[in-house]
Amino acid sequence: MSRRARRVLRRPLVLLLTLGVSACSVGPHLKLPAAPPPAHYGAHDPNSAHSAVSMSAALSWTATQNAAWWRMFHAPQLNMLIAEGFSHSPTLAAAKHALTAANEYAIAQEGSLFPTIGLGGGLQRNTAIRSVVGGRVVVPGKPFTLASAEGQISYSADVFGLQTDLIANSRDRAEVSAAELDDARIFLAGNIATAAISYAGNEAEVKLRTRIVQAQTQILGVMNSDYRFGAISDESVEQQKAVLAASKAKLPLVTAARDDARHRLDYLIGTTPDQPVPAFDLKDLVPPTNIPVVIPSVLVEHRPDIVAAMAGVKAASAAVDASTAAMYPSFNISGAFGAGSAVALFNPASEIFSLASSFAAPLFEGGKLSADKKASYALWQQATAQYRNTVLLAFRQVADALRSLQGAEASLAQRQAAATFALNAQTLARERYDAGAITYQTLLNAELLAQSDQVAALTARVTCDQDIVALFVAMGDASPTTPVDNANGSNKS
Repeated sequence: MSRRARRVLRRPLVLLLTLGVSACSVGPHLKLPAAPPPAHYGAHDPNSAHSAVSMSAALSWTATQNAAWWRMFHAPQLNMLIAEGFSHSPTLAAAKHALTAANEYAIAQEGSLFPTIGLGGGLQRNTAIRSVVGGRVVVPGKPFTLASAEGQISYSADVFGLQTDLIANSRDRAEVSAAELDDARIFLAGNIATAAISYAGNEAEVKLRTRIVQAQTQILGVMNSDYRFGAISDESVEQQKAVLAASKAKLPLVTAARDDARHRLDYLIGTTPDQPVPAFDLKDLVPPTNIPVVIPSVLVEHRPDIVAAMAGVKAASAAVDASTAAMYPSFNISGAFGAGSAVALFNPASEIFSLASSFAAPLFEGGKLSADKKASYALWQQATAQYRNTVLLAFRQVADALRSLQGAEASLAQRQAAATFALNAQTLARERYDAGAITYQTLLNAELLAQSDQVAALTARVTCDQDIVALFVAMGDASPTTPVDNANGSNKS
């Protein structure tokens, strides 16, 4: 390209690049909604000496505990199951791919701030309509080849910040995807823990009811002997048979519930029901006695669904700014330089270049741009309302989880005490029945009460453990990435 051509091409580029650098966004730049957290979660302050609600949970939360709350149960099998889920869950894999796509779209959008440079060329074989050879006109003319090669450059100056606003929107959408990935991790860990506890609880109930059936079978054998010697009536024997049959009828239902929990666990960790899973026993769980609870301000800052909702508000605000900037003119410049010749492509005389600049200003588009701006503003209002709803729901979920856990802990203590007393009463009743001091009906009542209280205590234990998991899930995860290492069960918290 000649010096003159380069000089002519340089000036408009410098001008538009300067405009691009000094671009300013003309959008309204809507403010983010404020969400002042309450002083505490429940209707009563748990730290107050006059509170009517007794809170056993401590308002303390370390990064180590929050990053892997399930390790606070000190159960290596549970750690292994959650690690398996993080590695093989299709749901989590889908969320990871969604985040990758969102990040790549954001990078692609950032490319709009830079000039685009391309290279083109061609080779064309033509025949002239007429040509002169040695002073004589030849029809048709002599064939010739036309060759061309050129470089192209174009640039859109972001004078009013349209591209900047679109980039901000894509970045905020990527932030939404990142928060959704964290949320998927939290719910996956919570669902795995809940399913594992259900599986272990049902397995423990199967063993308990099996022992009950065995004990009742032994009692029936003793009663049959007593009946043959005339010590008891046939009515007592028939009652014992009915109790035994009822106990046997419950066993298949509990076994089916155990298998259902196992199948749910298989699904969550990304495997099929025919594959083995780590053995898990309810006795392996050591629930934390002093549960750390995030304070409300930390909940708003770090709970993933709240972070995602806030990022959605920012993305909607950027969309409002972009729809506003779209109502202003756009400036573009394009240029091409190269060579084209039917004789010698790289001959200086064959140099070609072109330069064009343009701007476009919307004057009348049937109300489209105005409607787009109003629609984007309405979507921002929607995102803002959804953010407030998400915050309120988070406070409610934590408050509900805390209150449920309080009730579950109190119930578990009473159920365990009742089971202990009922077992003692059953032992005493059996001894007195063997000594002939009480009737069979008294013994039967003691047995049924002991069995009922044992099952109730087991159910209360499962409920309490699952309520602890629900509280951890409600509090969310303050760490940006949930670690999946150290799955061998060591607990450093």
